[in-house]
Amino acid sequence: MYLVHPKYKNRTMASPNKLSKTLCIIASSLLIFVGLFHGSGYNYINEMVHESNLSDLIKGIFPVLFILPTIHLIGFGIFGLGVIYMKQDANKVLIPLSILILIDAGFAFYLSAVLPGVILLVPALIFLYVASKNKTNKLIETTI
Repeated sequence: MYLVHPKYKNRTMASPNKLSKTLCIIASSLLIFVGLFHGSGYNYINEMVHESNLSDLIKGIFPVLFILPTIHLIGFGIFGLGVIYMKQDANKVLIPLSILILIDAGFAFYLSAVLPGVILLVPALIFLYVASKNKTNKLIETTI
């Protein structure tokens, strides 16, 4: 055990709880950013589909299908922010959330969207890292 002089006690590395909170905020912010960036292309895609020679059914469905990934990426970001306030059972959200984000990254790579795929890998790996550091199921304790 290392003894730290009281004067230098607050200058040590951030506690795991504070680090976990910060990492969850970063990962969630990335997810929300990617979701908003995806949603910003809605008008462009909508105009392009309506000017194409696709059937009316596809013209009506495609814009709705385009906005769904935006909604669920922003939702994943909100779930990631919600983990900050979970004391126990945070892994019950973090691990499935990471798996879903990894699936989205796989879809992005499948569609040849390398940069969004890499950006989606980052929050998934961050959430998995935070979940792996949660050995006692007391991942993030808030002090209010």
